Amino acid sequence: MSHTHEPLSDLLGAVAGAIDVPAVTSVAVGGVHDDTPESPTYPWIRVTARAKPIGPIAAQTIWRCDVEIHVYDQYQGDSQALGLVNTIVGLLHYQALTVEGWTAILASLDDEGFYPLPPEEIAGQVTREWVVPFTVQMERAA
Repeated sequence: MSHTHEPLSDLLGAVAGAIDVPAVTSVAVGGVHDDTPESPTYPWIRVTARAKPIGPIAAQTIWRCDVEIHVYDQYQGDSQALGLVNTIVGLLHYQALTVEGWTAILASLDDEGFYPLPPEEIAGQVTREWVVPFTVQMERAA
């Protein structure tokens, strides 16, 4: 069985599109990205994913995709980032994503929920990062 076409690029676009809405981008003025911008404006969001086949079911390969949404903020405190995190969870948790060429079974927030990473200093400013992990199971559309 061939695993040559992973759903990652299609999924990244779908997730970014699902959260690139005014409720998010009016606060995350630095935008939604799949890579780190060269000179980011804060707050901003990065979407990453990895996929692995979890087995054929009825001759279809099912993929488990681990999606992480990273919220980067330099606001003094976590209220702004947590507001973004809660909005993102509301947009994605237990929602079916539209992914061209794929059937996305469901996006669900991982059991451990969202969490902060230790603050770090970037260009003399304290930067906070929150991680929002989701799992999406997908199969190639028939």
